[in-house]
Amino acid sequence: MGWWDTLLDATVVASFSRAGFERHARDFEPFHADLTGQVIAITGGNRGLGKATARLLGPMGAELVLLCRSVEAGEDVAASIREAGGRARAVALDLADRDAIASVAERGGITRLDALVHNAGVMPETYEQVNGMERTLWTHLVGPVLLSRTLRPLLEQQPGARMIWVSSGGGLTQKLEVEALQMSASDYDPLIAYARTKRAQIELAEVMAAEWPAVHQASMHPGWADTPGVRSQMPRFFQATRGILRSPEQGADTIAWLAAARRGRSGCFWFDRREASTHPIPGTATTPEERAELWDRVNCWVEALGC
Repeated sequence: MGWWDTLLDATVVASFSRAGFERHARDFEPFHADLTGQVIAITGGNRGLGKATARLLGPMGAELVLLCRSVEAGEDVAASIREAGGRARAVALDLADRDAIASVAERGGITRLDALVHNAGVMPETYEQVNGMERTLWTHLVGPVLLSRTLRPLLEQQPGARMIWVSSGGGLTQKLEVEALQMSASDYDPLIAYARTKRAQIELAEVMAAEWPAVHQASMHPGWADTPGVRSQMPRFFQATRGILRSPEQGADTIAWLAAARRGRSGCFWFDRREASTHPIPGTATTPEERAELWDRVNCWVEALGC
């Protein structure tokens, strides 16, 4: 990457936008993996980046399992992949439902798993609780860790197992503060809740790389992509940036690239197929002790210990 690219990337807009993707993509190697025989599960695979990821992976031969709250919408996506010659099916999964998570492998007939993509996301406009916790925190952290623990035995049976956390550039603006993750109705702000939990996903991938060495971990952010979530949950941002947003497929490119094979060191953070800094903003650095505290707290929440 030359000095001009470095200068443009420092502006954020010229990096996270469609133009940024097109500029970065000049350095991409042709990408088409043979994933025949592999199984890849994608949460939230019925819309937005999850749907785009499934469509990018569809021609590569893997069996795609779309874990969706709306199994009907998921099956529409799966059917379109099958019609194009791929293999895909939808399995009902509400990340707010502990029992549904615990039984997902049995209900979905999942007997092998090579990659798990944590893509499902929310940004409730007003404060909501699930399982006694703020919904954003549960959906982005606690539910995915519970799902990971449920599917861990299947992942660890495959030598090349990988897990991908779809984070956000917004997470880079936040410092990890474990005590601040659990917001109350009185201090809830949807953008802050979203950004804090997206920061935590980045840190979680790094600590899980050490805790679960058999499962290669990666986190990434997709840049600014035109998705239903952005349109409905961030209407002002969408109106201001609609002319420069990436397509869903551009946003999903690195997700699919990471899902297809192990890339780099386990726990790395990626943007447009490049390792990226997790703390580009001064004052946001995370210590090993803070990551350990996050891991302990999330597992305590998963086990419903009331901590």
